[in-house]
Amino acid sequence: MSFFVNPSPVTKPLDDNHTVTYRKLSYGERQKLTSECMTFNPITQDMDIDYARFTLEALKKRLVGWAGPEFDGAPCTPENIERLSIEAADQIVVIVDGKDEVLSDEEKKA
Repeated sequence: MSFFVNPSPVTKPLDDNHTVTYRKLSYGERQKLTSECMTFNPITQDMDIDYARFTLEALKKRLVGWAGPEFDGAPCTPENIERLSIEAADQIVVIVDGKDEVLSDEEKKA
């Protein structure tokens, strides 16, 4: 196992007819993205993260491709990512974030 991000994209099924291809962000990429999504809260005088913007921008940086009939032949571009239905985007975010993976008992203990 390497401590460095593997730049190779990963393809996973979205459903029986569709796949998504994505890449992992490095620590530096995530930190820059987090910084870009920070806003000043005048009430609390603190910096807050705009999670809606962070999720959208992270998906734009990570999602590199998709395939299947419901994508209507549209290329995977930042503009088309914004055009996705809420339901499709939410499913894709779950997959890209790795929340679709079932952990084994050993992995849960670790």
